[in-house]
Amino acid sequence: LIEDAISKRLRSPRLYEFLVLLLQNPKYELYASFTDKFKGIFQIHEPEKVAELWQMVKSRQSHHKMTYDKFARAIR
Repeated sequence: LIEDAISKRLRSPRLYEFLVLLLQNPKYELYASFTDKFKGIFQIHEPEKVAELWQMVKSRQSHHKMTYDKFARAIR
């Protein structure tokens, strides 16, 4: 969870915040890493695992599984 800057409440991260947290955490280096941190260019090595993590973070209660295709569409 992330603290909202305005309301000071804890909330789920937005997609771009999730990606930043993922890229900054050395635990998930095998899932995604920066290729050029200065330019903000990164590479996702385990796309399905990243989509699963996003599904868990958002606590999705849907019957549909989050796939990398859906995740990538949301990024665009």
